[in-house]
Amino acid sequence: MTNWALESSLNKDKYADSKREGSENKFNSSDFDIKIWSSQRYYHSFSLSELEYLAKNTGFDILENRVFDSERNIITIFKK
Repeated sequence: MTNWALESSLNKDKYADSKREGSENKFNSSDFDIKIWSSQRYYHSFSLSELEYLAKNTGFDILENRVFDSERNIITIFKK
């Protein structure tokens, strides 16, 4: 699975104005409203710890869970 890494050092400033106030959860994940062309898009930005928590609580093992070298995305590989 891949997810945007909106909280990475590369993306944090770029999307700061799109972050929904008060949406941060206990995993330091947040929700965003991102405008792409003329459309508004909702996005939940997962943290690595939130993905780990979700995997463990649904019976998956994590084979890999990291931010890509480019810092644009997170890659998570699960195994059931």
